[in-house]
Amino acid sequence: MIGTWSAGHDDPFFNGHFPGNPILPAVASVHHAFRFLKEQLEQPGLKLTEIKSAKFAAPIPPNTEVKTEAAQVKPDEWHLELTESKSGKELASLQFIVRI
Repeated sequence: MIGTWSAGHDDPFFNGHFPGNPILPAVASVHHAFRFLKEQLEQPGLKLTEIKSAKFAAPIPPNTEVKTEAAQVKPDEWHLELTESKSGKELASLQFIVRI
């Protein structure tokens, strides 16, 4: 599955996270990536039970369009790659354990 989402400047996660130089906190990247997965799977009741791994390669500033690629590793495990849509720059690599 591939899709995009935008880290808009009005995203409340930017509030207070480095005034004058806002970046999306890691927890917000996880939040947005998991929301993307739930929407793509059309499973609103999907639960994130474990973050098996999380690597954050670059900060995500406001107004960044994030390309997300999700691949199923096992029935309950997903790997998500987040990149900057325009440049292809790696932003994060996440491994989630989920359940319905």
